[in-house]
Amino acid sequence: MTYRDELGQAHARIARLEQELREERAKRMTPPPTDERAVRWGWRFIVGFVLLGMATPVLVFLLRDRAGANDDPPVPVVAVDTVVGNEKRYVGTKIRVQGEYVRGSASLRNEPTCDMRFALERNGLRMPVRYTKCTPPEGFRDVGGLMIVVQGALGEDGVFVAGDMLVRMPDHPMPSMP
Repeated sequence: MTYRDELGQAHARIARLEQELREERAKRMTPPPTDERAVRWGWRFIVGFVLLGMATPVLVFLLRDRAGANDDPPVPVVAVDTVVGNEKRYVGTKIRVQGEYVRGSASLRNEPTCDMRFALERNGLRMPVRYTKCTPPEGFRDVGGLMIVVQGALGEDGVFVAGDMLVRMPDHPMPSMP
């Protein structure tokens, strides 16, 4: 074998090694084959989470009033004897007043407005009440021992004008008043 033959074989071997090296590099540079369905589902999950993240604050904002987070302050519950002693303090203020119904004090007026008038009592002090609805709530009877909570405001004339009324019989305990 001559020098030229050896040189030709060496060049051929080098060319083969260079070709193998290029093929090996090409394998490393080419990303592995992907499943198109998996890629589409991945994007769907990403888009879904982004939309859910954007929708959550909107839903919280829309549903916050239904959860009781409205801007109205709570209405305090006050006993009749507390209001009767401090009329000036409670005039025009929205409150709930609790007391015992005075038996025989109810009267229904149809003209000029349909309302019902009665009195509440506690510790010997009475307060006149004008209930602005035509029909009393269920459970209202002309009996003694009837506990009533009315919601409204005290008028300048000392009459409590109530729009809502809750009636409790004596066998149904109510929360104690201070």
